Amino acid sequence: MTSTALDQWRTSGLGSLAELGGVYATLTDPVPGRKRGTNQLNRSLFVALVAQFQSYCRDLHDIAARIHVDAAIPGQG
Repeated sequence: MTSTALDQWRTSGLGSLAELGGVYATLTDPVPGRKRGTNQLNRSLFVALVAQFQSYCRDLHDIAARIHVDAAIPGQG
C-alpha cells in the first residue's frame, strides 16, 4: 500500500522533473563531457529536485500528523 504522498510524487513530481530533463536534453549536446553555459540550468534542475523532495516530505508529515491527531485520546496534548 502506498501513501498519497508517494502517489502524488510519482505523478506530478516526477512529471515536472521529466519536463525539466527534456529541456536540458534539448539544450545540451548528447556528447559526453563538460558543457559550457549550462551552470544556471544545472542549478535550476537541482533547486527543482530539492523543491520536489521538500514537497514530498511535507506531504508525508501532513499524513503522519493527521493519523496521530485522529488516534489521540481526549486530554492528550
